Order: sequence, then C-alpha cells, then structure tokens
Amino acid sequence: MDYTRESYSADPLAATPSLAVTNTFLGASVGDDFSHKLGSASLFTQRFNYYPNLNNGGGYRTALDLGFTAKLTPGWDGSWASATATPATL
Repeated sequence: MDYTRESYSADPLAATPSLAVTNTFLGASVGDDFSHKLGSASLFTQRFNYYPNLNNGGGYRTALDLGFTAKLTPGWDGSWASATATPATL
C-alpha cells in the first residue's frame, strides 16, 4: 500500500499559462522480478510493476525494466538496460 501526494506548479514563463495541479491518491504495488542466467557469463533480468490507483477505479501506472549483463573478458563486463513507464491515468 502507498500514499502519493504530487504537486505541479504553474510555469510563469510558459507561452500559455496553466493552472497548478495537486494529485493525492492511495495506491498499491503489484509486480514481479525475474532473472535468468544464460550460460556461465551472462544474465537477463526483468522487472514489471503495476500500480493501481485505489481512489479512482481504473486509474493505474505501469513500469517495465529490462537488463542484460555479460562478462566479455576477465576484468571487462558489458551491460544493457532499458526502462519504460506509462503515464498515470488518474
């Protein structure tokens, strides 16, 4: 369970002024972590999280992280990572 209070102020220098916004909501975190060793020198990792907004039926956020690490030679490791998140639907 989590509680979030986020506040965004108006940008006075913006070409089209906007109003300040404050969001407050109760949520939860549901997800999984996965890793798989691909041989003796490489590893694949994945993490997926789903954050439902409990104040508003249907609102949610998601996050996905992927990674790959490989031992290239003694003393040298190579890695790749990618992360993505969906915008909040409040």
